[in-house]
Amino acid sequence: MSHATALSRFLISFLIGTFLLSCALVSLGQSGRRSPKPVSPPVVEPVPTEDPVKPKPKPKPGLLLNVGMDQDGGFGIFPLYYYADALRTVVERLREDSSIEVNASGNMTRRDAVNDAKAEKEGYVVYLQLKSDIGSSSAREAATNAVVEYWIFAPTTAKVAKSGHTYARDYQNKSILRPNTSVYDNYLLNLAAQAAAEQILAHFHKPTGIKLPSPFSR
Repeated sequence: MSHATALSRFLISFLIGTFLLSCALVSLGQSGRRSPKPVSPPVVEPVPTEDPVKPKPKPKPGLLLNVGMDQDGGFGIFPLYYYADALRTVVERLREDSSIEVNASGNMTRRDAVNDAKAEKEGYVVYLQLKSDIGSSSAREAATNAVVEYWIFAPTTAKVAKSGHTYARDYQNKSILRPNTSVYDNYLLNLAAQAAAEQILAHFHKPTGIKLPSPFSR
């Protein structure tokens, strides 16, 4: 009996030891496992945006001109649209120069021009006038007989900084039979007005490479 009892105790101890060893091994295996790290979403890098190209600012005009035409200074011998066309031509040509700011003052008397110049601190006043270059009254209103006269009055003092004139008939090509139309005459008047504008520009851009319209090129 004693031998069987001892054997039973041995088996029981062996089974208990085996069970404990199995538990220990299972616990050790579980503790050695690493839990998987959570997968983070991919980081999206912001796409750099290019700054819009800003247009270069236009250069600030360095000169101000107030331009007006005297519709009565020539005693009203021409149709009103002659004065308007000549003034428009002068203003448009002056405005082609980006360094100049041009204000069209419309109808202007000489007294207006002087008073405006005295009131100005920086801007010049350009006074325009049309007159006829012939004494006969029969054809005085023809645009080919027009003379474009101009005066430039300095700011504050109203002193005449420059004056001059151009003749419409100087731009008539004498080698070609002139068409007897008012359109052609107005064309010559506008050429004379453009030449006056060129002379005004030349005064403010010294020395200048400006080529004035030649009366012999047409």
